[in-house]
Amino acid sequence: MSKGRLEYLKRLFQHLQNQSEDCLYLNIYAPIQTSNTKVVDKGPMKYPVMVFVHGESYEWNSGNPYEGAVLASFGQILVVTINYRLGILGFLNANTNRYLKSPANYGLMDIIAALHWIQENISSVRGDPTSVTLAGHGTVLRVFTFLYPPVLFLKVCLLFHRAILMSGSGLAPWSLVGDPARQAAIVSHHVKCSPDLPHSLLMKCLREKPLVDLLATPVRSSYFSNSFGPTVDGVVIGLLFHRAILMSGSGLAPWSLVGDPARQAAIVSHHVKCSPDLPHSLLMKCLREKPLVDLLATPVRSSYFSNSFGPTVDGVVIV
Repeated sequence: MSKGRLEYLKRLFQHLQNQSEDCLYLNIYAPIQTSNTKVVDKGPMKYPVMVFVHGESYEWNSGNPYEGAVLASFGQILVVTINYRLGILGFLNANTNRYLKSPANYGLMDIIAALHWIQENISSVRGDPTSVTLAGHGTVLRVFTFLYPPVLFLKVCLLFHRAILMSGSGLAPWSLVGDPARQAAIVSHHVKCSPDLPHSLLMKCLREKPLVDLLATPVRSSYFSNSFGPTVDGVVIGLLFHRAILMSGSGLAPWSLVGDPARQAAIVSHHVKCSPDLPHSLLMKCLREKPLVDLLATPVRSSYFSNSFGPTVDGVVIV
């Protein structure tokens, strides 16, 4: 561990002493309002909003150490940092039936709730609710990815308008906890709740246990994975999104590469009267000799959530 990283963690540690479900707070940093503040149309100027969501881990961290005053002052924007539930409190999923819709991603729901609050209230501090940018790094980048799929689109598409992604992706195979019920069973045994209880009764038993006992559960994660984190709950993250990751072998979503590029090339070839049965070099020579306007006029249609043309396995750039 580098010296800089160690010093950073020491500064961060003081903010991690107390854990509570009552943690959904926002810190808002705004430029100083002066008599010289611009007036736009009939009202005062509204500042763009940047919402910084902390990463590092799904089990520890805080938005409080990230000071936004300098960025707000020099950038003339509103900077918002948020806190959300983590670890057992934010991501415990005891549901063994993946087809049963049962909320488990409470940490993600906290982030969505914060974005709702910003839309409803940020204008009172001269923020522009129509210009909200999410920013974050590490684990939270996976969270941003989870907010984009169609299952959530109608719920969150109006809550933010841009995203700054600084490393990390929700398309990585380790972005979701693979066996959350196993971790939940360990917690249940530790606090003397039978994991064999029906889901609703098990959750009721767990909620009645003291927080200190839940947090004392000796749960260990494997290297490069999380004991608690986003899971398929059918509410925030659907099963289809999980299947998309599993189908991708490489960790990329299946739609990130064009699956059958030769089919699209054949359509183009027929359209401009080049036989797709020609040897590859001759076919490419024929296509290159055709007018560009004819090539671009090819009626090629893509299926839903895919591209007619895009990155493919060519053995040179992508192998």
